[in-house]
Amino acid sequence: MIHGWRGLALGVACLLGIAACAGLDEMVQEPRLQLKGVAPTDFSLAGAGFRFNFEVHNPNPLGLRLSQVTYRLATGRHQLVSGTVDQGIALPARGSAPLIIPLRLDFRDIMAAAADLAGRPSLPYQLDGKLFVGPLAIPYAIAGDLELPRLPRIELTAIQVRELSLNAARLACQVRLTNRNAVPLQLGQLAYQLQLGEIPVAGGETASLTPLAAKGSQTLSLDARVRLKDLGASLLRLFQSGGSAAYTLTGSFRQSLPGGGDHQTPFQFSGKTPLKR
Repeated sequence: MIHGWRGLALGVACLLGIAACAGLDEMVQEPRLQLKGVAPTDFSLAGAGFRFNFEVHNPNPLGLRLSQVTYRLATGRHQLVSGTVDQGIALPARGSAPLIIPLRLDFRDIMAAAADLAGRPSLPYQLDGKLFVGPLAIPYAIAGDLELPRLPRIELTAIQVRELSLNAARLACQVRLTNRNAVPLQLGQLAYQLQLGEIPVAGGETASLTPLAAKGSQTLSLDARVRLKDLGASLLRLFQSGGSAAYTLTGSFRQSLPGGGDHQTPFQFSGKTPLKR
């Protein structure tokens, strides 16, 4: 078996020798790159990983070797990430081999490049570069849309009145977070403010949250203490007898970034929640 660059050089030389007799265009053909799909690998609210799955077709009668792939990912005129992947992939004669290009995007770069993308479900992209097969540098270019992480759905499912005195009520606020993405979602810390009607009743920041499984959910219990004199008469009656109250939950998810600093993703949800004694 012929190995390494010597083998590749001999293989290309053989192809060129044959081509001299039969015609270069007819006998020596560039390998072709075909995109099979793009899969997200992990999501956070600060960035995301993707795997570009390709197939490389070698139409020639001799096996070749793909040594290196360069890539540049852009949206519009703004470059987001670039790099090189050293693959060392054997391309069988008149056959195909898989090629994977893993990429990671920082959403600070995306927002800096295109602020109007905030809140959109996908990112239009262009990916181009070169395949290095022996002395050949074969350009490629594709375009499409990348799925972006969706904010988890946040619901205040119930408020449990743990303790009710003449002066104050101690509450346990049950908050359910649901991942609307098909891959796990990193959340970081949760800073929140809860209002019942127009009255603030709770606020604070959690420790770093457990990542949400794909399409999964988790429930948090947020403790709060509210002075009864701060409540309106209608809310006070609800605390005393039970019922449902309108709420607004606002805040942000905060994630630490490599190299320092953090990324904050704001949210606001509202609805009605039962008060339980």
